Amino acid sequence: TIQYTPEFWRWATWKNKRLLEVARRLKMVIKRKRPEAKFALNLMYEAVSNPRYALAWFSQNLKTAIEGGFDYYAIMAYHRQISEELEQDIMQTKFMIEEMTSDAVNIVGEPQKVLIKLQTIDWKTSIPISNRELYDILERVGKVKGVSMAIFPYRVDISFKKLRDM
Repeated sequence: TIQYTPEFWRWATWKNKRLLEVARRLKMVIKRKRPEAKFALNLMYEAVSNPRYALAWFSQNLKTAIEGGFDYYAIMAYHRQISEELEQDIMQTKFMIEEMTSDAVNIVGEPQKVLIKLQTIDWKTSIPISNRELYDILERVGKVKGVSMAIFPYRVDISFKKLRDM
């Protein structure tokens, strides 16, 4: 296991604050021109599931990000990627994403500001994920009422009527 020094954590925290400051400044500039514009801050799944690693590896901290007042906090919950990275089966990962969605809502405090991003293709093979597998994970995320979901990339064969009815 890697042991980070206190100096490293100060540096990681400083980087996180600087990146958020850039995002806030960008938001202010855009809002002056288009007050109705909405902003989503894109975050790796570790920002919810493993905050220390998110700060160390990506300079991300969800709790600090909330202070920026963004409209959405987009969590990249790509189940196939997570499953591979954590060396766990897809079912474990689906449960993890369901729990992660609840945790994100608890941290953010407003479910409508949580945007869970899900993958529709396998990143390694570019083969589409079966609709059954996709609907299963969408249904799990949908158990947490009020959250938004996004699928990436868009696929014409996905029934949005079915998604709406979930």
